[in-house]
Amino acid sequence: MSLDVYVMPMWRFKAGDAETAVQQLGGDKALMITPGGILSWKRFKASLSRFQAKRQVRRIVAEAEKELNIRIEWNDEGNVVHSQQASWGFEALRAYAKWLDLQDCFPTFDDPPENNFYKHPALIWKEDRRTFRFSHIIDHDCYSGYYVPCRFDRVVYVEPFQSFGRFTFHHSFGSSYTLAAQLDTLEKYLPSNVDSKVSADSCNPILAGFNTLKELASKSIEHQLPIIFWG
Repeated sequence: MSLDVYVMPMWRFKAGDAETAVQQLGGDKALMITPGGILSWKRFKASLSRFQAKRQVRRIVAEAEKELNIRIEWNDEGNVVHSQQASWGFEALRAYAKWLDLQDCFPTFDDPPENNFYKHPALIWKEDRRTFRFSHIIDHDCYSGYYVPCRFDRVVYVEPFQSFGRFTFHHSFGSSYTLAAQLDTLEKYLPSNVDSKVSADSCNPILAGFNTLKELASKSIEHQLPIIFWG
């Protein structure tokens, strides 16, 4: 499952004003990616207006502020400073980050069933009594959500949507600053090729996910723009 990743103003994303990484490499310039899918240029011109898109962003921010009980704001203007397609996802990194606090239950980080990290025992482990050091990585579903350049401690869930006919899902909403801090701490625990606790096949997606999130967090903070995942 492919995943498009951006660092850009959220309202521009909501208005469909973003080229995919494929288009930037010389793909079909008549197509644009929008939250509703891939649209032709003509349909894009008739999509959300700037006013409508900004209203959607304000609604998302209001939901997050209510959950966190803090003020959330950033200057949501500027250019698309990052666009890429990440085919590997971030589930391996999320599973590994959670496993670091579960080694009493799982002494080694083994390959997941069916090569699907969503099914990794560490990621699906449920134990509410534990506090995980890397919760901003673990709790954020990077296939549908945002990290914004504001400071707060926990991931919240906003902007409900329907999928698979009748199921309600939410977009994850996290802080680029907290993400960057947790990545800095996690870095010293990254597996190496000689790490006997981690299988060799698992190392590559863990490191790929880490390096991508590290770059995204840095750009989000530098440009004061959200990270947006769409997959």
